Amino acid sequence: MRNSSAVCSNRVSSSEKRRQLNWSMEQILMVFGAIRAANKPMISFRFVERGFGLRVTLLVLVASLLIIGGCKPATPTVQYAPMTTVRDVMKSIVEPSADFLWDSVETIATTKGTEKKMPRTDDEWLEEHEHTVALVEATNLLLIPNRHVAKPGERADNPGLEREPQEIEAMIAKDRATFLNRIGGLRQASLKMLTAVEARDVTGIEDAGGILDKACEDCHTTYWYPPDK
Repeated sequence: MRNSSAVCSNRVSSSEKRRQLNWSMEQILMVFGAIRAANKPMISFRFVERGFGLRVTLLVLVASLLIIGGCKPATPTVQYAPMTTVRDVMKSIVEPSADFLWDSVETIATTKGTEKKMPRTDDEWLEEHEHTVALVEATNLLLIPNRHVAKPGERADNPGLEREPQEIEAMIAKDRATFLNRIGGLRQASLKMLTAVEARDVTGIEDAGGILDKACEDCHTTYWYPPDK
């Protein structure tokens, strides 16, 4: 005859195991739900019932995969900062782009009469567009704070006919609002040029060229030319 207390003990033990098994399965389902919500790849597998130890191991395994999958390297933060000078931006982007656009549409007088110079092929219009975009985006570069006018020790290209870079930088630092206003004028002129180029509007390019010339001259008059020049 079996011992009744042993049977009772075994029943309690089995009941406890079932309770623990149900608890572990609930936890596994919770983890799977978290993986699905986080758009993590799901792991499909089959297993046979081999006791509570397997469930605990499985729970730990899935939880570990979730933790590892969530540990992504931090996205590096890159802040904008001026790497070159105002003079560099002007000579490398603004001046060559503006000169190209001014020269791209003009009326040329020859012995045979007048000839209209203008973009005609798709490649020529593409080049026109590229220079216009460069000019527009150059205004953003000029707006970045703390950009020096020139490198330390650099002098004006034509001393006596132009203000020295150190003087121009002092003027901008004293009244940055005026500098921003001049850059805003250049941006508006550049955007008018961009609209005309994208429409392949030759007359619009000529009109925008005049507006662009005035925007450049306004800035030069304020900062570049010495007084009474």
